[in-house]
Amino acid sequence: MKMFDRIEFAVAAYNAGQGAVGRWLPPKRSVEEWVEDIPYGETREFVRQVMANRYIYRITYPETGLKGDQQK
Repeated sequence: MKMFDRIEFAVAAYNAGQGAVGRWLPPKRSVEEWVEDIPYGETREFVRQVMANRYIYRITYPETGLKGDQQK
């Protein structure tokens, strides 16, 4: 997360590598649209799944909080 200011970017970098994500930044549109424009299908689906699971976790366990919840 230190290199990327959004969880979505960090998750994509975990899957595709920092260099690849660095080439895809900065996003020209919203983060949601950026995810849909990820050129690697595997990475695009990975980011979608991780973010969906994160959302479900936050709804199921709201009291635990998650690192990065105070993002912009």
